[in-house]
Amino acid sequence: MQRVVNVGIEKVRTCQERMGQHHLTEDDMKFLDSYVKVMKPVAAALDLLQGEGDCYIGHVIPTIKGIQHKVQQH
Repeated sequence: MQRVVNVGIEKVRTCQERMGQHHLTEDDMKFLDSYVKVMKPVAAALDLLQGEGDCYIGHVIPTIKGIQHKVQQH
């Protein structure tokens, strides 16, 4: 999703046109941008908690609290 937001609506529309898909609207892109902003801390936390070598039970609560704080800021 981050990549779609980064390349911008014009390039996305060009790709969709070539593949014969419906175009994303400006509202769709705004939604994706908001989605990426909210989900970024969640994705980072999941990456940390799924780690096989450096993840311990002591990481769970601080990670969840950190996600809550970051999500409430947006």
